[in-house]
Amino acid sequence: MAHGGQGRSRARGDILRAGADTLCGVLRLRTALRTVAALLGVVAAAAWASGGLRLDVGPLHVSAGDPFRILFEAAGVWLVAELACPLDGRPLVARPRVALSLAAVLLAGIADSSPRRVGDGAEYVAMAVNLSRGRLPSLSPDNIVETSARLEATPGFNDMGIPLNVPAGADGRSDTYHFWLYPLLVAPLLALADLAHLHLNYAFAAVNLLLVGWFAHQLVDRGRVDVAAILCAGPMLWWIDKAHAEVFLFVTIASAVLLLDRRPGLALLAAAAATAQNSAAGVVLALCVLWLSLGPRDNRVGLSTLAAVTGLALLAPVYYWLHLGTPSPLLGTLATGVPGVRELVTPLVDLNLGLLPHAPLLVLLAAVGAASAPRRTVVLSVAAGSALLVVFAQTANANHGGTPGMSRYALWLLAVAVPLIVRGCEQLRTWRPILRWLIPAASVTMSLILFRPDWADRGGASPNALARLAWTHVPALDDPLPEVFAERMSERDGMPEIPIATSGCEKVLTIGDGSNALWPFPCTPGPAPPACTTSNALCYVNRGAFASVPRQRHFGFVVSRSHSWTATDRDRFDALLGLVGKEQRHISALDMNLRTLGTLGLEPLYIVEGNAGVAIWAQGRTDSTRGPRLRLDVPQPSTVTLLDVDSLAPMAASFMVAEGPYDVPIRPGAEALIVVSGGR
Repeated sequence: MAHGGQGRSRARGDILRAGADTLCGVLRLRTALRTVAALLGVVAAAAWASGGLRLDVGPLHVSAGDPFRILFEAAGVWLVAELACPLDGRPLVARPRVALSLAAVLLAGIADSSPRRVGDGAEYVAMAVNLSRGRLPSLSPDNIVETSARLEATPGFNDMGIPLNVPAGADGRSDTYHFWLYPLLVAPLLALADLAHLHLNYAFAAVNLLLVGWFAHQLVDRGRVDVAAILCAGPMLWWIDKAHAEVFLFVTIASAVLLLDRRPGLALLAAAAATAQNSAAGVVLALCVLWLSLGPRDNRVGLSTLAAVTGLALLAPVYYWLHLGTPSPLLGTLATGVPGVRELVTPLVDLNLGLLPHAPLLVLLAAVGAASAPRRTVVLSVAAGSALLVVFAQTANANHGGTPGMSRYALWLLAVAVPLIVRGCEQLRTWRPILRWLIPAASVTMSLILFRPDWADRGGASPNALARLAWTHVPALDDPLPEVFAERMSERDGMPEIPIATSGCEKVLTIGDGSNALWPFPCTPGPAPPACTTSNALCYVNRGAFASVPRQRHFGFVVSRSHSWTATDRDRFDALLGLVGKEQRHISALDMNLRTLGTLGLEPLYIVEGNAGVAIWAQGRTDSTRGPRLRLDVPQPSTVTLLDVDSLAPMAASFMVAEGPYDVPIRPGAEALIVVSGGR
């Protein structure tokens, strides 16, 4: 027995020593990260003071021209350092440090980012401008002219007017697709921004910060400052400075499911606010009401609260019905029906759009939490997420823009999973101590890289690195919705050209013409199964193996005959192969060795590059008033030939161009094939 007691004592001692070693290692890591953050802060200050910093130490060249970018990186490293420590050991000290670090990341992210319109931002700005001046949210013809002129004069918002596709009401005033509740919150701060002559975007950023701060406070009250950090510096981070309702919707939906067990009245009001702003959130409100009605009586709310919730939730449909005669102008954009499996799960798993590829550690925490959370909590989150997936599948634009990559709908899925993420972080206490700090720190690090506010709106224009890697090396691994593949490979947001393929034809999207399958140039066509040759039948070809395309009920596209061929009709394409030479590949304009400096009045280009030349299909837009043209940067003297896209007959005599920029004019509405030889 004595020996057994000694063995247990030694085992306990080993565990304590291992824990101490782990703690010391984490503390050393935290110190190292703080040192890096402090050095970055010094570099940022020096870059700001000097207008740019460059250090040359032997072969090492360090340049720092943007102090706010460096400051954002410094704040991010410091936040990771604060998460990489035992938060539960000294909570009174750790919580303020993490909270201040989080605030620094958000503020530095706003300072680092350039104010600009994304997605439907012009709608929110137009409504907020009207409301800030004491007007109705709908726009009169004079309001439209005035606000359009203001947007035209506002940096970052002058690329597009106000999209008013909704019929005006009987009073002649026009509404937008999206509701005015979020702009109403922004209006007072926008009035102050106007008085201070600040950019209007900062009013939206201030409201977003207040919303995020309130949400973080709810989590800190629960003792989960680590969850506040990983969610507020998570995928939501990119939208923190945007004139868009995504932060509002995330905070209200997440607060609804998070507060339901403790403050049910406030939770229902949050869900009702989300529903008023976007009717798709009504499924979350309905499930919250059902959850409360089936739970303990002491968790239910009074009639006055229910009345307020009902009134708030019905605010939008009542307003639109009275003004436009419809419960929502968005009804006309929906394409209802029973979705396919891939349509249903795209916001969750798609490599370009899904939550799982962009926030895998948050999904992991939610899964861990689901394994131990109370059954009612799990049922609520899973039911809300499932209902939202069904609602999202009714939209006619799966590959939407207005994001840095991940779908806005994926952000909603993350919001309803917040209670599970909280539970998952609590479960980490029972695991190896290092995971309690490593997983939150790693999640924040990943989000700081992927969701930095200054990243451009991808707009659904190109595949991300993960999708490109999969489609190139293991194309059969992922067969996305045809809309996603076609729009991202063709770089056309809406009505993409088909057929289309990856650069090296590893993954091809073919379309049947009734007797054969059309392949995009320069992919070598092969025999296709009958299911892929029927008219408008879409199929994937993964390294030569045909596969069915996931069913998508609503997908508009254009069949391009100018750069496609079949196995039985390839004479003109063999001739074209001779012009561009060997090692052909379909590329984007940004990948060209013969660099595209710019386009004016042109549709997105289709470009194939070979070792002897470059073939560029360019089409002039009919709405271009200044003369469509393509400007090229020719790296060496080259021969330029303009060919008819159908016959490949020369449209004019070939001519030589010298090194440097050169403009190729295109007739409005016409399509031309431009071959540049010797310019590679």
